[in-house]
Amino acid sequence: MVVVPSLGGDVMPFAALEAMAAGLPVIASRSGSLPEIVGEEHCVPRRDPHALAAAMRDLWADPDRRRAEGDALIARVRDRFGERRYVDDLRALYAGTHAHA
Repeated sequence: MVVVPSLGGDVMPFAALEAMAAGLPVIASRSGSLPEIVGEEHCVPRRDPHALAAAMRDLWADPDRRRAEGDALIARVRDRFGERRYVDDLRALYAGTHAHA
């Protein structure tokens, strides 16, 4: 698992994106764009070490869940941030339309 306990307003948290692309489950702070990127269900309140520790403990105790979340995050990052999505959105921008509104 990868833990991203950010306190700031990260706009594009590459540590989370890289972990997702590698198939690692992510636990992140509910901060900046992290809930949108990793999914609200993978976030804990900012500055709450007890919630962070509990989320880590629960995930560590369940290898099947870690595997399933890792697989789901690979799909999520490919769908939202993959090359195909980028190219489609860029083409739509130049064409004056919105591919993924």
